[in-house]
Amino acid sequence: MKHEAFSVVYETYKVMIFRICYVYLQNIEDSEDAVVETFIKFLKAQKVLKTEKDQRRYLTRIAVNVSKDMLRKKKTVAIADLVVPVEEKKNYKNDIIWQQVNKLENKYRDIILLRYLKDLPYKEIAKVLKISESLARKRHERAIKKLKEVLRNEEIR
Repeated sequence: MKHEAFSVVYETYKVMIFRICYVYLQNIEDSEDAVVETFIKFLKAQKVLKTEKDQRRYLTRIAVNVSKDMLRKKKTVAIADLVVPVEEKKNYKNDIIWQQVNKLENKYRDIILLRYLKDLPYKEIAKVLKISESLARKRHERAIKKLKEVLRNEEIR
């Protein structure tokens, strides 16, 4: 891949990749490291992708895998202290919800992140996670059910 082409890909996707990594790692420095690692792996693979959609999907998969690998190496998942103005009740609720999302099993958390953070349809989620579309829908349904139960217990409305 030529330098100019890589620069375009990097500038186009760096923020998206950072967000994906941050959701998993909950640490700015680790997320920045994961972004670098993601693009290094992307560059080394030299995979020819036909469309921009394929490129985005491939980078997303690499970012998720790199983030999971980093978590495994740490052997602890640290939920970062989120700096949130207390007077903004909506943001506070969102932070609690995302903390609970981070506590879900990986297979459920992945679905929620791809569906709500990346706004991907089930068909795209299925391709990224290499599962069937119906399984993606079912896991989403189960993840939402689990979140509702936890949030009900936390009395978040």
